[in-house]
Amino acid sequence: MVSEGEQPIPAKRRAVSFVRKFGPVLATFILFGLGAFAVYEALHGITISEVISRIRLTPTHSLLVAVLATAGGYAALIGYDWSALRYVGKGVPLPTLSLGSFTAYALSNSIGLAVLSGGAVRYRFYRGLGLSLADITVVSSYCAMAFGVGVTVIGLAAIAWHPAAIEHFVPLSAETIRVAALAAFAVVTIGVAWSSVARHPIGFGRFRFVMPPPRDAALQILFSLLDIIFAAATLYILLPSGASAVVTFPTFVAVFAAAAVAAVLSHVPGGVGVFEAVILGAFATVSDQAAGVAAALLVYRIIYYLLPLMAGVLILVGVEIRERAAPLTRPGGKALSAFSVLSSLTSLMPSVAAGLAFLAGLILILDGIIPIPKPILEELQPAVPLGLFEFSNVIMGVTGGILIVLANGLRARSRSAFYMAIAILGLAVISLLLQRLDFGLAFALAFLAAVLWVSRDRFDRRTPLSAGQHSMTSLALWAGFAICVVLFFLFAQQDAEYSHSRWWQFAFDANMPRALRTAGISVSVSLIVLLFLALRPRAGASPSGSEADLALLRSLIARQDDPDANFALSGDKLFLFSDDQSAFVMYGRHGRSFVALGPPVGQKNATAELIDAFVSEAKRANCRPAFYQIAADDLAIFVDAGFMPSKLGEEAVVDLGTFALDGPERRKLRQAYNRATRDGLTMEIASPPHSAALMAELKVISDEWLGEKHVREKRFSLGRFDEDYLQNFRLALVRKESRVVAFANIFETSTRKVGTIDLMRHASSAPSGTMDFLFVALMLALKQEGFRQFSLGMAPLSGLDSSRHPRIWEHVAGSVSRLGGHFYNFAGLRDYKDKFAPDWRSRYLMTWGGIDPLLVANDVNALVSGGLRGAITRGAKGKEDDE
Repeated sequence: MVSEGEQPIPAKRRAVSFVRKFGPVLATFILFGLGAFAVYEALHGITISEVISRIRLTPTHSLLVAVLATAGGYAALIGYDWSALRYVGKGVPLPTLSLGSFTAYALSNSIGLAVLSGGAVRYRFYRGLGLSLADITVVSSYCAMAFGVGVTVIGLAAIAWHPAAIEHFVPLSAETIRVAALAAFAVVTIGVAWSSVARHPIGFGRFRFVMPPPRDAALQILFSLLDIIFAAATLYILLPSGASAVVTFPTFVAVFAAAAVAAVLSHVPGGVGVFEAVILGAFATVSDQAAGVAAALLVYRIIYYLLPLMAGVLILVGVEIRERAAPLTRPGGKALSAFSVLSSLTSLMPSVAAGLAFLAGLILILDGIIPIPKPILEELQPAVPLGLFEFSNVIMGVTGGILIVLANGLRARSRSAFYMAIAILGLAVISLLLQRLDFGLAFALAFLAAVLWVSRDRFDRRTPLSAGQHSMTSLALWAGFAICVVLFFLFAQQDAEYSHSRWWQFAFDANMPRALRTAGISVSVSLIVLLFLALRPRAGASPSGSEADLALLRSLIARQDDPDANFALSGDKLFLFSDDQSAFVMYGRHGRSFVALGPPVGQKNATAELIDAFVSEAKRANCRPAFYQIAADDLAIFVDAGFMPSKLGEEAVVDLGTFALDGPERRKLRQAYNRATRDGLTMEIASPPHSAALMAELKVISDEWLGEKHVREKRFSLGRFDEDYLQNFRLALVRKESRVVAFANIFETSTRKVGTIDLMRHASSAPSGTMDFLFVALMLALKQEGFRQFSLGMAPLSGLDSSRHPRIWEHVAGSVSRLGGHFYNFAGLRDYKDKFAPDWRSRYLMTWGGIDPLLVANDVNALVSGGLRGAITRGAKGKEDDE
């Protein structure tokens, strides 16, 4: 029932909202489900024992050649980074680049970018190489474009060479496919060549990219060619002779390229299920080879994905151990240590551990479904009592299911998830040895426990296990896991008859009942735990602006360094507190955006917890989470949480320790200051409470200023003239003959690290140079009080043109800045602040999960009020409009 004054949400709008919120995850899940079912159908009629037998019969020389081909493939991947760094004009020693690039690709390829926070691996790696954010954006785009162009060109060429390879996938004749492939090949190659020669951008929608010069473009195509060929060769070498005799290698390259593209487009981590479905479909005409092809795919996954992943994890574990012994430092000069680069990736160990835990849980359960070989049963029967034997089977299902759920807690760096995972892995190892003497898998689980223990300091958050469990992604992962378990059970036990009594049959040779219990218990336990965590009442205070304890807010603001935290007192914010009330996020909501102003305020050890909680809060409301005006030093923790940065501008910060009016470089400031004093200007700092008479005098100045500028009061990231608000701060007052002609409220904290101003207004009768005088006098006064820095505020969208390859939306925002000069005189804002010789520090808008920053910027604009020009500046803080 809709209350009076409310309008019901139209069904069409609800449907659109649902698709926007859940569409991508549901599409990925559906594609995975279709792929998994296609694999199950392709394997119908063969047994698990046949597949295992084919794996054991794989020739040793084939395994060695496959490993060499894998090494060649990863060398080609390193070539992507090498050519991308050439594109942005960065040089890195080849050994350093090779080791770091291999580790980054080993992690991201094997576990999937979605698990690793949307590209955090690449961000960490490139930052470790010393690249700027602008260069990282370009290099990442370059590598993605290089892969896309390479796999398209090679795939089209291979399809044109042998169109019959995909004839059973599309309802077209071989000749029609060849003509279409040749036409598409010509369009792509001509377009790439034209862009390379003419230096003209290519792309689609808002994504545009300029190809490198012809020589570099040809080199990149070569790397792409080698990448696809080596990866395809790794699998082709492992195929049974009967399959490879039917499909030649050039034909197989076409099939492999199509499978790789399908896997990437599906967004399924690692392309699992989708990739296998395409490969198995290509061999549908040789059904007698299905077991061999399935075995080859499993071995391929182990060699091309798991082996590099284990190598990458071992490298990072080695770096972690070395860092514990002696913290790494980057060497001076031009040298760049490989270990210092790798150390930038070690912070991703929790995400890697999360992926490994999920994989370990799944493998543990699937292993429990596979019938135990008779020789092992004969060895166990006299040594292990039946009750203990069957109980260990139950433990395998329980521990596997719990590991699936704990993966999310490990990704969130939860301390409790860490301890639980260690205990669960210990139980799993014992159950494996009691159940089937599987020393290989037991060693792998012990290795995972060791990795967790070495990285134990990374799991330092008090994040509850319930964090993030309610999300559609978590539910989709669980559903995907359940599909895997059910389909694998049906495949492994296809020859056994089902009856309800099978659940209660206990015997050493009762493989089917044991598999049934393992599958049922693991799925049930994981679902129960997942629902319990997801449906638990969320701990911590609910976001509320009106009920926030002002004393607590003031206390938290005072104990940290950022003076902009004082915006929490403006009266227009909502708040989300940490569980222990040691930190908070202040935010506003407009449209479908939750926009936090600045990073979490308070204790640093609560920052990550609050970021995750804020994301959950936004998702719960079907909104986009974003953080506005984030410093470069804080980017890493946001990127780890799944946010991506877009540059807003640069903040001017003056070092008060060196600030003085002496010297030739301060001549103009000194002259302006002296002229103002001769004109009778003085500056004083008034502490609250402020008298009603003073407030009335300042109100007149404020109203006059607003009228002259034809603007209205702003909010959110800008102060406004409100007596209750201004009573929270000291005021800098400029007087002429005892009459106030200009004022500003001072943002400060008890740490006295940084001071700044918020609201700054002057009377029309104020002498020229009044604002210069206010700034200089205030900085000198704060310096005397022990403040170390003074912020002049942001120069909106400055510093964008200095980046050679800014993001598309930044071009748009830059043009708005120039147009905005008609209203706020932006064009000279940076020049004005430059005369104070500040240090320019970048500020960013952080958007979550690849959301278009323009969508969020529009909502920020509405929060601030007054068009995009109002959303991207703090009211030209520090700029005298008449000068």
